[in-house]
Amino acid sequence: MFPRTTRRGIASSRLLTGLTTAAFAAALLTLPATHSSAAPTAAAATAAAAVKPDRSLVRQTEGGRSTVVFGSGRYLTKPSGRPAGQVALDYLRRNHTVFALSSREAATFKVRSALVTPHDRATHLEIDQVVDGIRVDGGGLVALVDARGRLVMIGGRSGVLDTSGTTRLTAGQAIGLAARRGGAGTTKAPRGSQTKTDGRHTYPNPYADDVRDPSPVTAELVWHLRADRSLRLAWRTEVEVSSESWDTSLIDASTGTFIQHESLYHHSGPEGNVYTTEHPGVAGATQQVVPFTGINGSWVTDDNTSGNNVDAYRDRDNSSANDEYQPTAADQHFNYTFTDAWQTATDVTDVGALDADQDPAITQLFYYVNDMHDWLWGYGFDEASGNFQVSNPSGDGTGGDPVLAEAQDGWDFGCVDNKGTPAPGDDEDIRCLNNANFGTSHADGSTARMQMYMWVTAGNNPSRDGSMDGDVIAHEIGHGVAERLLPAGLSNAVTQSGGMSEGYSDALSFLRWGDAVIGDYATSNTATGVRGVAYDTSNRTYGTYNTSAGSPHDNGEIWATMLYDVRENLGIATTTQLVLDGMRNTANSPTPTFIDGRTGILAADMTNNGGANQCAIWSAFAENGLGVNAVSNGLHAAQTDNFDMPPECLPTADAGGPYSTDEGVDVTLDGSASTAGSGASAGALASYAWDLDGDGQYDDATGVSPTFTDVGQDGSFTVGLEVTDEFGNTDEDTATVTVDNVSPTVSIDPIPVVDEHDTTTITGTITDPGWEEDLQATIDFDDGAGPQPLSGTLENTRPDATLAFSVDHQYGDNGSFTVEVVGSDDDTSTSASSTAGVDNVDPTAVIDDSGAETYGGQSAFVVHAGEDLTVPVGSEDPGSDDLAFEWAWGDGATDTVVSLVNPPLPDPSPSPSVQPRDITEEATHAYVEACLYQLGVTVTDDDGGSANDDAVVLITGNADDRGNDAFWKNQIKHVGKPRNYTAAELECFLSIVGYLSTVFDESTDASTLALARDVLEGKSSPKGEARKLEQELLAAWLNFAAGSYDLDSVVQRHKPKGTTTFVELVGQAEAVRLDPTSTEKELKEQRENLNQVNNH
Repeated sequence: MFPRTTRRGIASSRLLTGLTTAAFAAALLTLPATHSSAAPTAAAATAAAAVKPDRSLVRQTEGGRSTVVFGSGRYLTKPSGRPAGQVALDYLRRNHTVFALSSREAATFKVRSALVTPHDRATHLEIDQVVDGIRVDGGGLVALVDARGRLVMIGGRSGVLDTSGTTRLTAGQAIGLAARRGGAGTTKAPRGSQTKTDGRHTYPNPYADDVRDPSPVTAELVWHLRADRSLRLAWRTEVEVSSESWDTSLIDASTGTFIQHESLYHHSGPEGNVYTTEHPGVAGATQQVVPFTGINGSWVTDDNTSGNNVDAYRDRDNSSANDEYQPTAADQHFNYTFTDAWQTATDVTDVGALDADQDPAITQLFYYVNDMHDWLWGYGFDEASGNFQVSNPSGDGTGGDPVLAEAQDGWDFGCVDNKGTPAPGDDEDIRCLNNANFGTSHADGSTARMQMYMWVTAGNNPSRDGSMDGDVIAHEIGHGVAERLLPAGLSNAVTQSGGMSEGYSDALSFLRWGDAVIGDYATSNTATGVRGVAYDTSNRTYGTYNTSAGSPHDNGEIWATMLYDVRENLGIATTTQLVLDGMRNTANSPTPTFIDGRTGILAADMTNNGGANQCAIWSAFAENGLGVNAVSNGLHAAQTDNFDMPPECLPTADAGGPYSTDEGVDVTLDGSASTAGSGASAGALASYAWDLDGDGQYDDATGVSPTFTDVGQDGSFTVGLEVTDEFGNTDEDTATVTVDNVSPTVSIDPIPVVDEHDTTTITGTITDPGWEEDLQATIDFDDGAGPQPLSGTLENTRPDATLAFSVDHQYGDNGSFTVEVVGSDDDTSTSASSTAGVDNVDPTAVIDDSGAETYGGQSAFVVHAGEDLTVPVGSEDPGSDDLAFEWAWGDGATDTVVSLVNPPLPDPSPSPSVQPRDITEEATHAYVEACLYQLGVTVTDDDGGSANDDAVVLITGNADDRGNDAFWKNQIKHVGKPRNYTAAELECFLSIVGYLSTVFDESTDASTLALARDVLEGKSSPKGEARKLEQELLAAWLNFAAGSYDLDSVVQRHKPKGTTTFVELVGQAEAVRLDPTSTEKELKEQRENLNQVNNH
């Protein structure tokens, strides 16, 4: 491999809008293998195999150096009466593999202190790791045991028995080196300090002359716990030189190299006023003073912004030399206030705006590069891996390659516009704007240069200083990381390799800062920053590889999108480690393909995590077209998406079923038989989404056991289940839900009893648990008309479909009617019945007396014996009934007429029709004997209801002659002897007289033959003319009864002379008789009138 020098930039030729940053997945905790250069012992391997720790309680960080075991709400051991220290040490030794220790290594821990707190009687343990009698500096555990002897938690840093180094330095020599570092100006050792033995050595302070009572200086031989958990001999010193310098140092006991140097004054030491956030535009971001110290101690070597990791300075002329300006602070306190003057400047030529913030900008650049150095160190980009440092205290790797971080680079026309031609004659010097770059070689120790430009917006308006954007700086350092870690570096050509270079750099940016937009501050574009996408919403896939791209940035979005999705699945910490280790494993560098990069990351997971994340990684790549069957069509060729996953990584959906239920009864679906992929690294099922309406969209329900509620109609329904695992892999399954029909039910309300011909109201409800059913109904009123359509109010609302009906019906006849209602859905019918009671109404019977004659308030049919008498009778009946009319004439004879409602047949029961009756029937009868008869009429319906009416019939004789009072006296007196009339006939005549006359029998009783004789013989109570008038009156009425006169017969009146009718003449005479004021003359006059009638 030949060293190559490369320079990579961040800028893209396009700025697009996108969506906001998504939330980041939490990092997954793993149990990494022990980091040791020595092979593990057989005993350690056996112990590791024997212990199966509960991984959910274990949190490991710092590459496995730190292990903490704690379960919220849980205890690690059962109650015990043993000493708390023994409880903790026993747990450690039993579970040594949890701490990535062998059993021998676990035995190196000893309890240093055990403090019991009175309020809870808990014991707080501090446990040192002591190897060969020497304490491990930076190692050791803490443990907590409750009052019942239960271990609550245990954890801390630990080292492995991989030791190195010799004690070449004495305690005094180490103290002298530390004193000079602290400003003593000498390395002279304290008196009597020339020892190399272990233990903590204390000596009088020979350096702090200005301190009245200086602290003694100390040195302790310790094991330095290195990042890979190996142990190296070192001296831990504490030296107070002055009132401003009191430091603790860790110095390699073999080489004298400072491993760590920190002030014991917390406010002292190098510091800077910087933004610790991604950039000043982060919500709530403010400058704050922070120590400029890190992994290898102070970041600052002298009094300016340069140190072991980075030399930050201004390079406006793009000379790539620190010959213009660099912030200087004798106290190493680089506390400047950022005013953002460039943002408010109006002209790109405003050098005053640049000068105003050059100190805070360069200081910020210095901070960001050091921050990246230390952050990457934690993931293994250390001295041995070729990181960027002036010197490598560990002795690994090659130094001499700090990052030369150049601020405001090339602003003073340090760039060239070649006008797109190779000829230099048309070149034009221009300002370096809107970009950044990083150049280095794969060879460790070669120069590493980062150039940060000023940024402007459209119209060349000043916008941002690139040195203030940690996002861009992380990206640029990412180029250097990839160049050093890939086995032969990484090409930045416009190929898949160059795309990986840009993608790796974007990935380190969003892994460091946790967002999804690259360069949003520098570009003032919060949507997509310097890229065409925001990575949380990117749709770039392998198949979108652009062979027309003018720079590697475009296709770098594809690789970064894939790595972002790995971050989504595994979290920042695990992904960062895999990305860096994956670089080391990438084949075919410097021109690998995306597939090579993918393989490198998968391989890293095998060694880092025992393959625990294989499916998560595959999911991220396959989702973006780099599935298991993806192939590269060429280093710079159109690519084809392949979304295939390893089968063992894919979940299996099981929708359960088939299901069956009745209408109206919900079904609980069951997706619990769905499973995650069969592979050990397959993602757990994260969600269950259901398609319950058959539209192909899984948007109707979630959860393992949702409820299928579309049971308002019978039928067969297909439901679908889509399961998604925690990495976004899906599978679908369907099941059938059969909803069986349930017949409707019919309910009829009680029907009120009505009379025939009245209207009754029949109400009720048809109910169906299939609330989506279209219910229909018929009703049979049991009146012979058969079933009729029945309408109502249909409501299709859960829990039931209801058809509420109310129908009026008129029954034409009485009876008990069985009303039947049939309710139907689209499959079945159900009936119910109820009784409608209808009462009979009696008919009426009314004799038509229009042919009767009236006198004195009395009405009667009057005809002569032997003449026909026709009597009409009317009847009304609301029912549809046959009516029977009967005339009882009073003389023993009867007549019957039957009126059929629907002749010629009798009316059936109940009657099928509504035909109320209103008819008149008549009968004719001839009486033989003159007399008064009581006519009775009865009308009877066919249900037994009846009504009666009666009338008086006066049958007069057929006498040709009339007789006076003497004649009639003789007839009555000699009853039984041969005379004109029998006694029976005379009694009949008297009954006629008594009925019509207003005098007989009301005033004078003449109801019997004897009484009538008294009247005719003048023996009645009246005297004078009144008595005589009664004699004539009785004779006149008897003449009428005998048939000599009719009521309307014309007669001669004596006074005043003239004609009148019989009834008028008699009526006038009776009126005078009954008038108590009538005079004798008036009575006589009436008597003479009657006499004349009786004698003619």
